[in-house]
Amino acid sequence: MILMGNRMRHWSQMFKPAMLVLNRLRYSIKFGLIGLIFLIPITFMLVQYFNKLDEEIRFAEQERLGTELLQDLNVLITAVEKHRLTAAASIRGNKAATGQITEWQSQVDQVLAQLDQKNTSHRALLDVSDSLKPLMSQWNDLKSSAGSFNATDNEDKHMDMEKSIAKLVNEVKNESNLILDPQMDSYYLMDSTVNVMPYLWFSIGKAASLSGELLQRGNFNNTVEKEQMILSTGDISAYLDKLKDSTQISYQYNRASEEKLSAALKQAMEGVTFFNNSLYSNIVASFSFIMKTAELDELTAKAFDASGVLYQTELQQLDQQLVQRIHKAESSKVTLLAMTLLFILIAAYVFIAFYCSVKHTVDQLKETSALLSQGQLTARAPVDTKDELSQLVHAFNALADSFQHVVGESKQVAELVNTSSQQLSLASLESTRSSEQIARTIQEVATGSELQMHTAQETSQAMQEMAAGVQRIAETSAFVSESANGAAADANHGHEVVSRAVEQMSSIKEKVEETAVTIRLLGDASSQINRIAEAQNAITKQTQLLALNASIEAARAGVHGRGFQVVAAEVKKLAEESEASGKQIVQLIRMIQDRSQEAVEKMEVGVKEVDKGTDTIERSGEVFGRILGSIQQVAEQIQEISAASQQMSAGSQQVTASMEETVLISRNAAAHAQEVASATQQQLASMEEIAASAESLNERSDKLHHVLKYYTV
Repeated sequence: MILMGNRMRHWSQMFKPAMLVLNRLRYSIKFGLIGLIFLIPITFMLVQYFNKLDEEIRFAEQERLGTELLQDLNVLITAVEKHRLTAAASIRGNKAATGQITEWQSQVDQVLAQLDQKNTSHRALLDVSDSLKPLMSQWNDLKSSAGSFNATDNEDKHMDMEKSIAKLVNEVKNESNLILDPQMDSYYLMDSTVNVMPYLWFSIGKAASLSGELLQRGNFNNTVEKEQMILSTGDISAYLDKLKDSTQISYQYNRASEEKLSAALKQAMEGVTFFNNSLYSNIVASFSFIMKTAELDELTAKAFDASGVLYQTELQQLDQQLVQRIHKAESSKVTLLAMTLLFILIAAYVFIAFYCSVKHTVDQLKETSALLSQGQLTARAPVDTKDELSQLVHAFNALADSFQHVVGESKQVAELVNTSSQQLSLASLESTRSSEQIARTIQEVATGSELQMHTAQETSQAMQEMAAGVQRIAETSAFVSESANGAAADANHGHEVVSRAVEQMSSIKEKVEETAVTIRLLGDASSQINRIAEAQNAITKQTQLLALNASIEAARAGVHGRGFQVVAAEVKKLAEESEASGKQIVQLIRMIQDRSQEAVEKMEVGVKEVDKGTDTIERSGEVFGRILGSIQQVAEQIQEISAASQQMSAGSQQVTASMEETVLISRNAAAHAQEVASATQQQLASMEEIAASAESLNERSDKLHHVLKYYTV
């Protein structure tokens, strides 16, 4: 998998320039650009192929022009050869031939004029002026001096004409591209008509001219003439073999032309062979010439006519094949153009269909995104394709599922936060009421402590007065009875005061214990609030995690996840504010717990001090009881007044010291009560802050719940 991922990254880097260009374009322009990229080489190859076909057509048309000139050259060669034979006969004294010379001259003039006209009109494609102009000039010279020729001059002049005609044939062959014909059947037709047939005619004319002269004279003057006849008949046989081979090879490659070509070839072979055999048997191999000149002329005419039929047939077949080649090339052009246009139309149709398919998928994603942004989180994009876009749709639907899950979880968290904040508000109210009750109780404790202090001061003052009375009893016995009565009254009063002090100290002890219990309850409530705050912090962290997941999923979605990202940011903001409020609540709760712990410790100290004061006052009560008993027994034990007075003085001093200690304890209790009251006030303020934070948290949870109500899960 890692290797495959590296390969994919490598390929992505290689295609990165094209991706950068395509990413800047819309889909319609992308498809147009890709189509243009494909269309350019196709158009280039199409143009190249069309140029090739046009070149083939031009090549074939140029060959057709060559065949057209070759038809005229066939007439020209035949007319020139007939002119040579007629001129030779005229030189030999044939008066009938003299009248025919003008006829053949007119025909040669006409053919040369046609050749010159065609050369002029087709000079752009085929120009044979280099051979045609000298030939025309040479013919004019021959025609103007024809009456002054002897047999040798006539033969030489006509042989020169044959050479010029052969040169013109070669130039037509070369300039018309017939020599470069690419097809085997048409090439051998060209070879037969251009490279064989003219020279066969030249050989027939030469042999007929020489035979006519021999028949006129009746014998060979020398062996050279006989050798010339042998060579002429041999050349005719050789050209006939070449003609046969070329024609047969041609229709072997094109069986459609076999019937016409084989019939014309048979006729030409029979006519020329009969002519050649007749010359050989009647002149070359004969000791006496029995052939008549008229018979020779007839054989020569038949040989020219038979070979001329083959020549015309081959030119017609060659022209027909060239026409077929041109039609085939033009048909190929039309077919290729039609196929190319059809391919372009099909490609355009497929491109447009592909574009519509992609656009349809994008539109579906867009519509689904709009529904999601409107709060319909149950909306999903349908999957209509199996290509890479289906992966995008699946990823988009997965993102929607994830976002739906996040919003659903956020709703649950918001409801839980709302419930927790309401519970926190209730707990804060209960804690506030408890703090107020503690404050009232502490205030009562402080008031009782002050009252106890005043009572103790009064008791101390009374004990001082009692001590003074006892002292007076000790100093003077005269006033013992009155002092005893006063002491009894004072003792009763002191006993009542001490009893009230004991009751007050018991009440103080009960209040202090109640205060301690209330403070402990407050500490327990603070611990419960602390647990609620910790649960709120956990919920806040979960909300932040959910908001982070929503932000990540929205970032993956890109542009389509911006709406989700805004909601995730709002959820994250509310979670952060909730976390800050939770932390503030935890700090306040911890401060309340610390202050409550201090109050409990101080109340425990106060309880201990109250216990001590209670013990002291109880002892004072016992002392007062004994004093009262002593005073009642004064009458009976008057003799012991001095000792009893001393004892009462010591007891009074002890009571005075105890009362002073009681005053000090009462002062300390009052001070502790004031401290507890102050701590309670601070706790009450903290609870009010907790209540305000809980109210703020409740409002924010309501706001979050209201925001999440926008989405349908």
